[in-house]
Amino acid sequence: MRRYAERAGFSPEMRGPTTDYFFARSLVAAGMGISLAPSIAPVPEVAGVCTVPIKEPVPIRHIGAATLSRRRDHPQLATLIHALQEQAAAVGDM
Repeated sequence: MRRYAERAGFSPEMRGPTTDYFFARSLVAAGMGISLAPSIAPVPEVAGVCTVPIKEPVPIRHIGAATLSRRRDHPQLATLIHALQEQAAAVGDM
């Protein structure tokens, strides 16, 4: 957030990071701040707040999977990793 704000020409005073996007948007609607949310986040609509996409280069997030070596052959793990890879590819195409 700080890096993108500085690129836009200001330095934010950050007080409380959150992953509660409804709360963050409510603060924005009340004129008490700005918010940055990932594109895959379930961001609810809040009256008076609009979404503005970030121009290139956009932030990225890396997700990894770690397992016990003796548990690599579980089909549930393969399914989870495949689903994560598909979602990452889908978001990358947006």
